[in-house]
Amino acid sequence: GKSLFCKIQKKNLLIHNPGGNFLFIDVLQETNIGDIKKKIRNFIESKFSIEESYKIIIIENVDHLLSSAQLYLRENLEKGDRGLSFWLLSNSLVKINPTILSRCLVVNFKHYSSTNFFVRANEIHMKESIDFYYESIIDSLIFCVGDTRRALNFCYQKSSYDKKNVNTN
Repeated sequence: GKSLFCKIQKKNLLIHNPGGNFLFIDVLQETNIGDIKKKIRNFIESKFSIEESYKIIIIENVDHLLSSAQLYLRENLEKGDRGLSFWLLSNSLVKINPTILSRCLVVNFKHYSSTNFFVRANEIHMKESIDFYYESIIDSLIFCVGDTRRALNFCYQKSSYDKKNVNTN
């Protein structure tokens, strides 16, 4: 999905324009807002090296930032430092400050339809020899609302849990 797209774009950028520097932050993994602000500030304030021609800050799950952190982000977006870009990844645009969104190019990734997800999950099941129970795939469609990575993790966890319980009974 979004994360893989960013990794591919990063790789393409570095191939065609090798002078880049990237900072990756996942808001769900780095929960201390002060640490997130400090990382962004240090990255922005560090001088461009001789090899660098651009810097990109990738923030995953930006929709989980508190409003104070979104304000800080907006301030940095408004500065418009030359050679600095932000890539903001989100599952919910409505949770992002509209002023931030007004400064962004929005790329929407569509979720798999239920049928396509079922087919894709089955392909993964067969190719990687992961024992997904079909009930797990159906349950994941209900609980994960189109988020493919979350749904596949759900299938794997549920199948592992079901197997463990079957083996202990």
